[in-house]
Amino acid sequence: MKIIALVFVLCAGLQGSRGGCPNNFEKHGDGCYKVMVEPVSWINAKLYCQVFGADLVKIETQEEETLLETVLNEIHINRTARIENYWVDGSDLLAEGEWMWVGTPGYSQYITSFTHWAPGQPDNNNNGEDCMLIKFNLKLFWSDERCTTSGSFICEAEYSEDPDSIIG
Repeated sequence: MKIIALVFVLCAGLQGSRGGCPNNFEKHGDGCYKVMVEPVSWINAKLYCQVFGADLVKIETQEEETLLETVLNEIHINRTARIENYWVDGSDLLAEGEWMWVGTPGYSQYITSFTHWAPGQPDNNNNGEDCMLIKFNLKLFWSDERCTTSGSFICEAEYSEDPDSIIG
């Protein structure tokens, strides 16, 4: 039944919207965000975001992290989220210890400026933690985790001022 519901949601999202943010995304600052509380693996989270013309969120500044903390606080105050771990776009799948914002094909970049790793992270515990998540209960500290672990996720899309562009 979950698969049928997910297919319905994905197909509904493909209808798109004109300008602004993709359907059901919210504008915050200069971007559009959607928090998904359905637990999935990192790769499935990434694919889900891409269906909507978005990608997993890249946290590139303290301001963006503060914004996400505000959004997640609202969700957790309303108790609509069961899982407090959220996949974001970071990974060191290509080379251990070389963390990148994976992005869409051709747009990956090393994480070189802002970081917010939890103390002792990343630790690649038991040789296999290659995907990044943020932990709500740890003030959004970053942590590495096995990519197959289930987690909620946050999608990010560009905001478009062009009313003729189709988003999502």
